[in-house]
Amino acid sequence: MKRVVGLALVLALAMALAAAMSACGEREPQEHEFNLELQGGELVDGGDAWQVKQDDKVTLIVRSDQPVNFHLHGYDLEQDITPEQPAEIVFTAEATGSFPITVHLAAPGMTMADDAVAMDDHGSMGGIEGPQGMGVAIQAVRDSVSGMNVRLTTTNFTFAPQEVGGAHMRGHGHAHIYVDGVKVGRLYGEHYHLGSIAPGEHTLRATLNANTHEEYAVGGAIVEDSITVVVPDAGEESGGHGHDEGSGAEQADAV
Repeated sequence: MKRVVGLALVLALAMALAAAMSACGEREPQEHEFNLELQGGELVDGGDAWQVKQDDKVTLIVRSDQPVNFHLHGYDLEQDITPEQPAEIVFTAEATGSFPITVHLAAPGMTMADDAVAMDDHGSMGGIEGPQGMGVAIQAVRDSVSGMNVRLTTTNFTFAPQEVGGAHMRGHGHAHIYVDGVKVGRLYGEHYHLGSIAPGEHTLRATLNANTHEEYAVGGAIVEDSITVVVPDAGEESGGHGHDEGSGAEQADAV
């Protein structure tokens, strides 16, 4: 399973971004390139002061001596890195504030692909502790035109789109939705339209996430729910049902 390491990296880079980012004022956007080197999931080279202002273009070149997953919160940029394949992460500094960076280090002897498989056991990963009783249930019904209409029912949770990327507020945040383990979007409210989806069986999964994008957990178990839906081929009759695989989730109509 993935484990968060290099806490010094998280704090140092988050504080640097918070200190350096500011309103653009009367200046032309600039381009910046920063080289970061990781050893054992810890930052060993890259500095702790990034002179970046709003609307600047930022390129991060990240090298690591072992497989890691590099995640810039707030901008929701994530990339796997191996010793053979450094990462080049490019973004525009459109938002100001503090945006933490986390590094997930694969367990010894495992590749990032192996580690992703181990992540199926979400309940043992942990996360930001949420209020007692926090929960989510996912439902999906076919849309009359295309795709599916997804609905999340939450308890002890407040959707706060205006706070995304900002400071953590317990019980506030947004949701992430995944199709077959791949994140396809964020939800800032209980409803989401899932567009075109290939025929076949698919797993829809939703998590509740803090303003800083970390997944919420209660008692160490990730707050999530999932269902399986079956999408027929174009010529097949629609109107079948998915199979309930999530706690409290209702069956989903196939498109």
